[in-house]
Amino acid sequence: MISFVLIYLVGLPIAVLLHEVGHAIGSAWLSKEKVSVYLGPLDDSNKENFRFGKVSFHIRWAYYGFCALVKPKEKRSKIQRFLFLAGGPAASLSLALLSFAALNQLTNWDLQNFTKGFMYINLWLFAGTSIPVIYPKWMGPYAGRPSDGYQLIQLMKKEKTIASEAD
Repeated sequence: MISFVLIYLVGLPIAVLLHEVGHAIGSAWLSKEKVSVYLGPLDDSNKENFRFGKVSFHIRWAYYGFCALVKPKEKRSKIQRFLFLAGGPAASLSLALLSFAALNQLTNWDLQNFTKGFMYINLWLFAGTSIPVIYPKWMGPYAGRPSDGYQLIQLMKKEKTIASEAD
């Protein structure tokens, strides 16, 4: 019971934050641009809590998050856009796999349950953000926004269109 409450109150927000950090790493790695990671609303009410290199963190306890470039000055290459978009789902999948690997090493029942819950949350985040969709209205802060997978498909389609026009 305690592990369920902890996974809901702590594990889910941490998983969402780390998903968004995955986006930030994908962008900040190959770019000079500054990136903002938001846990909670993507607006001025969510003030910056701290900065780590080129990444600023705006954290309010929530079950949703965003990652955004801060006033983009340079045109990002296709690989930079790809790494930005794929970074979040890649982080979620990596966390799920790490959690799975840790399960065999844990002996405490509550810690095993928490780790298992964290693994399932990250699998859900991976799947929910990788499937190419426009999120429906009932998805609250994500309503009307394209998933990471949808944006990756659009990036690939744009690539094919540009290549076929050049022929």
